[in-house]
Amino acid sequence: MAWRVVCIEKPAKLSLRDEQLVIGQENEIVLPCEDIDTLIIDSPQVFLSMNIINKLAENNVNVLCCDDRHLPMAQILQTSNHSRQAKNSLLQIKMKEPLRKQIWARNIRQKIENQAFVLKKYEFRHEDLLDLARGVKSGDAGNSEGVAARLYFDRLLGDRTRQEPIWFNSALNYGYALIRGCLARSIVTYGFIPQYGIFHHNELNNFNLADDFIEAFRPFVDDSVMQHRNKSIDVYGDSRLTRSDREFLLGILNENIIIGDRRASIKFACELMVESFLIAAKNEDYEDFIMPRFEWGRKA
Repeated sequence: MAWRVVCIEKPAKLSLRDEQLVIGQENEIVLPCEDIDTLIIDSPQVFLSMNIINKLAENNVNVLCCDDRHLPMAQILQTSNHSRQAKNSLLQIKMKEPLRKQIWARNIRQKIENQAFVLKKYEFRHEDLLDLARGVKSGDAGNSEGVAARLYFDRLLGDRTRQEPIWFNSALNYGYALIRGCLARSIVTYGFIPQYGIFHHNELNNFNLADDFIEAFRPFVDDSVMQHRNKSIDVYGDSRLTRSDREFLLGILNENIIIGDRRASIKFACELMVESFLIAAKNEDYEDFIMPRFEWGRKA
């Protein structure tokens, strides 16, 4: 299984040598393509050919390209190599509306419970979020997610809409983008249509399904960023991320969490969630859909 997360932040020329990726800089770095899980290109002076892109896609490498604020803005994915792509995409399209609504409600319920855990961990009031989670209806008809989000971010960051140009929001956006990329890669790998969501239906969004699945993962990024906050000079000042910030955030993908009844890295948990979506579609049972969760029994 691929395990490396590689970030290129300085000018470089990428090439291939004996089926390995060569990163040409002051000191040449050679890596087996099959070992690379995610490649982040965070410099406008990285040069690569279509031959490199094809080789990375062949090895199912998740390639993220960053903008001048160092935030992922584009993604290169393999179209799909799943042997049953047509069958799985048809299952996705034919999924009945009640099942979609129940999966979405299950996802939002877990997200709000995870948010409540984070609030409790940092000694904020959280009981009302647990009440909201218990009251989530099919399809989240009452918009419990939106109500919970405003309460959650108001207490956690003092920014209920998450629109302020502060370090916290830049860090959260970076972490969310990394997980969204992992989910998108797994969605395509399993032969699903990434544009076709269970709740999100933006016609301009190529990854509506990833935006559905990411919801329960978000509080894990929030927790990691909260832990890291004291290492930053001014979390309410300059919104730009330092190199050490970005290095820390890259490590989130390898953090172990609980999903279903097992422990897994966030990278692998993304794959397990997408796999469970396939099982839920086949069995027409929303309870087969699994999401990441915190352990309420452990000391916060």
